[in-house]
Amino acid sequence: MNLDPQFNGTTSSDHTDPVDRSHSMRSGVTRSSSSNAGQSQLTDGRWGDGTTLVDILSSRSETCPERIAFRFLEDESDSTTISYFALDRAARRIAAGLQQQVEPGSSVALVFPPGLDFIKSFLGCLYAGVLAIPATYPKPKRPSARLSAIVEDARPSAVLATRRVVDLIGDSAVSNQLGDPTWLSSDDLEANPHSNWKKQNVQPSDLAFLQYTSGSTKDPRGVMVSHGNILQNLEMIRQGFQLSHHVGQVGVCWLPAYHDMGLIGGILESLYIGGTTVLMSPLAFLQRPSRWLRAISDHRAVVSGGPNFAFELCMRKIKPEELEGVDLSSWEVAFSGAEPIRATTMRRFAQTYGRYGFSKSAFYPCYGLAEATLLVTGGNGPGEIATCTVDAVELQKNGRAVDAKPTHSSDGQPPSESTASSIEFVDCGRAPMDEEVLVVDPETCLPCHDNQVGEIWVRGGNVAQGYRNRPVDNEAIFSARLADGRPDAFLRTGDLGFLRKGSLFVTGRRNELIIIRGRNHYPHDLEATVQSGSPHLIPGGGSAFLIDRGGDDHLVLVQEVDRGSKQEDWQQIIPEIRRSVTAEHDVFVHEVILIRMGTLPRTTSGKVRYSEVKQQYTQGELAIVHQWSVGQSVNSSAAFADAATGDANRHDRDGVSSVPSAEDIEAASMNDLMRRLAATPPGDQEAIAEELEMFLTQWLIYTSGTNDQDFDPDRPFAEYGLDSLSSMELIAQLEKNLKLKLSPTIAWTYPNPSSLASHLAELHRQQWESESVPSMDAASEPQGTTENMDDEMNDDLNQLLAKLEEMPDDEVAEILAAQEQMEHLQ
Repeated sequence: MNLDPQFNGTTSSDHTDPVDRSHSMRSGVTRSSSSNAGQSQLTDGRWGDGTTLVDILSSRSETCPERIAFRFLEDESDSTTISYFALDRAARRIAAGLQQQVEPGSSVALVFPPGLDFIKSFLGCLYAGVLAIPATYPKPKRPSARLSAIVEDARPSAVLATRRVVDLIGDSAVSNQLGDPTWLSSDDLEANPHSNWKKQNVQPSDLAFLQYTSGSTKDPRGVMVSHGNILQNLEMIRQGFQLSHHVGQVGVCWLPAYHDMGLIGGILESLYIGGTTVLMSPLAFLQRPSRWLRAISDHRAVVSGGPNFAFELCMRKIKPEELEGVDLSSWEVAFSGAEPIRATTMRRFAQTYGRYGFSKSAFYPCYGLAEATLLVTGGNGPGEIATCTVDAVELQKNGRAVDAKPTHSSDGQPPSESTASSIEFVDCGRAPMDEEVLVVDPETCLPCHDNQVGEIWVRGGNVAQGYRNRPVDNEAIFSARLADGRPDAFLRTGDLGFLRKGSLFVTGRRNELIIIRGRNHYPHDLEATVQSGSPHLIPGGGSAFLIDRGGDDHLVLVQEVDRGSKQEDWQQIIPEIRRSVTAEHDVFVHEVILIRMGTLPRTTSGKVRYSEVKQQYTQGELAIVHQWSVGQSVNSSAAFADAATGDANRHDRDGVSSVPSAEDIEAASMNDLMRRLAATPPGDQEAIAEELEMFLTQWLIYTSGTNDQDFDPDRPFAEYGLDSLSSMELIAQLEKNLKLKLSPTIAWTYPNPSSLASHLAELHRQQWESESVPSMDAASEPQGTTENMDDEMNDDLNQLLAKLEEMPDDEVAEILAAQEQMEHLQ
């Protein structure tokens, strides 16, 4: 789904801009009878008119009480499950507790790690007639700007979390800075008798939850989603995926539950059809992507998916030996969305994993956004990948999708992929059921002809009720009307695309939203962070955008500098830009370009012309005074690559000099480390620590592009511009090669090369002394030990919180989740 386009359980015991990608419980947005919002338009009739998820789950608990509703994977061997009967009873108990604490129609923020507690509490809110607000963990010691803004906007009556989180945060400075909301423990609420629950007379038009869009942290918008919106969209998804009721179909989901794709597509859709969903933490997937594919294989999942980056990550990081015995033949629906969909990614994924039974016809590209609950368009079931390749010049200059003139490749076949003169777009399907999707000229508000690029407008029962407490935005965005006199109200998505024979092709966004690994980042947020780093940087004189490099999105930052700045200033500015952007937004910066003041392309009103900046970049026309890119540093990066490959002058078979890829260098450098460790006495902890610190130092210099003289092994990893995914990939490689069972939190508990190297050396010494694992010989077979993991599991969580001072919200949630999983606190 190009969704948001340019992303503890028990068993059955009775205990004015376009879309940015709420009032009381029943306030909504006033509309005419032709409004988008309001009544569900379900035509299926299976559950009758006026039903809600509460009715459906209650029915499931009677018709299939013992069926597993959700299974949460703690690790490769342990999982926690909850049946439909147990889930219904848990929701009733939590609802009974909520009804004693808050008024019906009030709102409650949900602050949970990945796991079954969130699901029970979310459903408990629905059962209680309370507006649920899925949220992430706050930063330790102080709230994040995003969470603070959400709390200020939503003003919840209470914050619901596990007892562990309430004890840690409820009375802390974090709570004070959030305005001291009332903290409630889901564990305490679940102790209520389920018989105390008072069923509410909930109607389809009543609000169910607020979905805060993953856009600007400075101005979050809470999308008001009604019970009718949910059921309408769940039926649209069911029909699109061609799923069946009652047969217990299995899905696998690693997406965050506070994200619309994870909540609607991963959790609620499964409840709607009476299926079983296998859940895992996003951290578990990012740390080892093979876990996702193995879970699909082990549980014979029919449906699973995610943003484009997830499929790319699998191909980049999974080694063949990790997939021994994996069978993906059960995977019938592989949906792709939450960021621009690349046909090349789908083709390569199908080719790579076809040998494991994956079928290319399983791919289901689709489009949607939180303001439409989730799904807007998709195919009628999975099928062959459909694309069109259009002339790039005609598209950019005239906004017309004209088929590119065929140019033949060396084998005589016309290429289907994008080239310098053509762009390939993926068919995102059609509007299902009675939903209406138009492409409209955003200036004239008249419908466009086929193949003419315009703004995507949507009308239907899945369109949400508006943004909470934003009447002006709601009138402009949720009640847009065509200039031809039609009275119908449409949702203006802010996304651009064109229709071709009824199918939608998404081309981008009007406001140039940046989507990295399924998360939305506004250019002006990134640019503001850049410009705060030095007085030499011109306010409003920057541009952030993505460039496709071999299927990967690379973040490029272009920034004007004042005329008084010098070379030495520029050399200091760039590392600070990378550090601050990574720390604030948790994204990896691939390139920073400083340009002369006054040379950034702008409109007559002074607005940055993003498309023109990007065009000047690709054509080498920027007025550059200084620049940096990944892998560019002095001395050590080149020496590191040479040492890692064992040859400073590599040549291919024809004798032509060639440059090793980053993956080649990383693999070779790890092999070099293992050779040096094998030659080191296993009991010499100090020598091992020195070798590990040397490796981490050189690896970090090469990866971040830091100059030798600027490197300090006691500085945190984050200050070198490393995002959380890069850190987790490093830890995964160390775990595999050093044959140590490492905690997912280790890179934050030991946050710099010096402390991490010392800790790893200590773990190695303990293994050597206990002889539970052979010495680190490169030829040894990997073996595991739980002794070192026990040490990690016993770390005090307060210490962890103190060390995660600068972590972004999403990653703090994942780290806390991993810690709770390891300590069996669920």
